[in-house]
Amino acid sequence: HDRAALDLKAFATETVWGEVLQDLSPGTRRARMERDLRRRYDVVLHLERCAGEATGAEETGLRFSATGSGTAMDLEERVRLAWEEHPRYYHVSSEDGEGKKLDQCVAIIARALKKKKISLHDRPPSS
Repeated sequence: HDRAALDLKAFATETVWGEVLQDLSPGTRRARMERDLRRRYDVVLHLERCAGEATGAEETGLRFSATGSGTAMDLEERVRLAWEEHPRYYHVSSEDGEGKKLDQCVAIIARALKKKKISLHDRPPSS
């Protein structure tokens, strides 16, 4: 599996991202490639980092070398924009603490599995 391919979009310039997509599928339109990447996922959970709501994040001057500039909050927003068109995109806030965030994730995953008729208690088949 590609492990969140669209997350890469948040770290790349538009030019570099376009080149990545062309390398993956030469001649395919960008919008179609992004749609095809989103379709690989049943559910997308975007777990907000503390930097997303903490006022101190801006004060640290933290920069991301992958893009050359941008604060933690900027990166959080770019990740959100990369995935927001997914039909089952969930933004999980860190506002109420890590325990609440985990509870929200479990509830979202449980609903998604129920729709696929899979129980959280099912064990994978033995090999």
